[in-house]
Amino acid sequence: MKIIVDKIDEYPGHAISRSDVRLILSSVPPAWSEHIKVVRLSSSRSAASVALYAQSVETLTIASRGHTKASALHCVLAELAAHALGFKQRTFQHLQTRYQAKVESLVAPLMAELLPQLSRKIALVSHDDVA
Repeated sequence: MKIIVDKIDEYPGHAISRSDVRLILSSVPPAWSEHIKVVRLSSSRSAASVALYAQSVETLTIASRGHTKASALHCVLAELAAHALGFKQRTFQHLQTRYQAKVESLVAPLMAELLPQLSRKIALVSHDDVA
């Protein structure tokens, strides 16, 4: 899996780091991340959502600038869970209210486990490299 980090030249930085992404994806159930080939930490500050999984291109885009680690983590986990459960079939589809409780019941324990493990630093400038 490739992790692409968009370069940022100004505050705020990415709320989650490349190492945070690795931790998150290694901690979720395998079905949640099995089709992800690329993760992009986007430099966008005006994205419609923090986490967006596009099945057609097998890419998870995370636009976490200006968000807290907790809110970014929650959005990533909820996006992965909703797609894995089949509640979101299209890229820009919103999670229906009737499925929110089910997704939240899966995300809450992972939030409690992962949030204390995320890196403490926020990168103000990242490099445009691929790992």
